[in-house]
Amino acid sequence: MKKILALLLALSMMFAMVACGGSGDNAGNGGGNNGGNNGGQTDDGGNNGGQTDDGGSATGSLKVGVFWYAFSDAFMSTVRSALNDDLKNAGVEYKDYDGNNTQATQLEQVQTAVTDGYNLLVVNLVTSGSADAAEQILQTAGDVPVIFFNRAVEGDGEEGTVLGAHDNICFIGTDAPEAGHMQGKMIGDYLLANYDAVDLNKDGKISYAMFMGDKANVEAIYRTQYGVEDADAVLT
Repeated sequence: MKKILALLLALSMMFAMVACGGSGDNAGNGGGNNGGNNGGQTDDGGNNGGQTDDGGSATGSLKVGVFWYAFSDAFMSTVRSALNDDLKNAGVEYKDYDGNNTQATQLEQVQTAVTDGYNLLVVNLVTSGSADAAEQILQTAGDVPVIFFNRAVEGDGEEGTVLGAHDNICFIGTDAPEAGHMQGKMIGDYLLANYDAVDLNKDGKISYAMFMGDKANVEAIYRTQYGVEDADAVLT
């Protein structure tokens, strides 16, 4: 139990620090596959499988399966590296799994981990904001506790449908709609205070380019939607 609590704390602190350096919704080309694998797994030797067996020295009975939506996401690679360091330092046995941006692959990996005796699952869900996908993970996990992180497990208006229905799961991450509302208000307030400076061609309109992250990630969806809508609401 102490190691599970330490892992929860590590995840919370990690996202508080690492998220300041970039957006978790932007899929990069960096990846960092820890062994140059072409798909599901690596074991530090470069095999064509689907998991990174970085190990750590198992000093207790806790075995952690960590499931990433895609190793190819450059930001999540930095998160993975930080979490791996924390797990190693804690002496926890663990294994990283690359979902390769495919929910069916991740579900199969969860089944494999449960069969192999992993007793804590840390899941970066492939299909962001999908209560159905989260429920499939939980059904496959059975009695094994699940920590979802970073990518939302419920859509806007569905809060509690998954997280409130089970007593052996939790989610570590942001409230995706709230982040969008905060950004929209900040943009709107800034434009109100600096409209003339931002309106470069003095036509009374603000021209902008919106760069959206992963289109399948509800965090990117809500930040884009509410960032624009709430900014407009402030201005009008």
